[in-house]
Amino acid sequence: MNMIDKFIKKLESYNSFLIITHENPDGDALGSSVALKRTLELIGKEVDLYAQTPIPVNLEDLIKESDITSLDDLKTGYDVCLCLDCSSEDYLFGGNLKNLCGDMIVIDHHVTNSRYGDINMVSEKASATGELIFMISSAILGTIPKYIASLLYVAISTDTGSFSYSNTTPATHIIGAKLLKCGVEQGKLSEMVKLKDITSLFVRKKSLESIYAFKENQILVMVLDDENINGETDTEGLIDAIRYIKGCKVAALVKRIDDESFKVSLRSGGSEVDVSNIAHHYGGGGHKKAAGFTFKGSKNEILTIIKDIDLEV
Repeated sequence: MNMIDKFIKKLESYNSFLIITHENPDGDALGSSVALKRTLELIGKEVDLYAQTPIPVNLEDLIKESDITSLDDLKTGYDVCLCLDCSSEDYLFGGNLKNLCGDMIVIDHHVTNSRYGDINMVSEKASATGELIFMISSAILGTIPKYIASLLYVAISTDTGSFSYSNTTPATHIIGAKLLKCGVEQGKLSEMVKLKDITSLFVRKKSLESIYAFKENQILVMVLDDENINGETDTEGLIDAIRYIKGCKVAALVKRIDDESFKVSLRSGGSEVDVSNIAHHYGGGGHKKAAGFTFKGSKNEILTIIKDIDLEV
């Protein structure tokens, strides 16, 4: 019996599940979570999913708030807590809810994952957590229904930049092709995930007005510290405006969360700088080319830290 078969056998031994994921969930976090929920429900399991709402505007045609269980409706005594797409307990939304459960299983693809579960299905070779859920759903169901396949396609395409980022592997394309064979409407989903709320125009304008350049434009930074910006403000994709500037080696988006802290998103531009090492140093995590962390302090303090990033590491 191989590793995935042993994992599936263990998973099927539980009857009640609570699924949680990270704060401000993206397409991979939500797509993977709902896909796993629906997979387990098809084999008669009791599953609640607790995630941050409202659902992002680009996912609300696929994922409904009815897919999410409210805090008041959560139970006690779940057999297991499934933590998806989250490298650290610190980033779990409702992390204390694991106390409602017996065991904890972590399913993730981040290289910085701290293996905080009783069981850890973690593979940094996977482009997205959606790849791992595809393996699970395939093993459990055999044939994946179109709706679950659509959720997994969105999960994987989100984390691979529509199969364009360097984390895209031959296995990623093979899985994508298998999902298309399940009836996934690629064009429709691709258009859907690009949708933005009208307020995103205001945020984009602010971000473009707040660019800092260091080390002869090798480090570019956007700072969003307007009083109308907060932790829930959608900034998905903003960093690409500076990431792909010729000569940029590290791009950073600094977004104010509250009066005392900022969320810092890092991207490696046309370089081999491992931004996950930088994020990990400050208590965050991620991948070699995409990572982030939360920083408590002033805007000037975080700008100094970013300005002094060693580009030779």
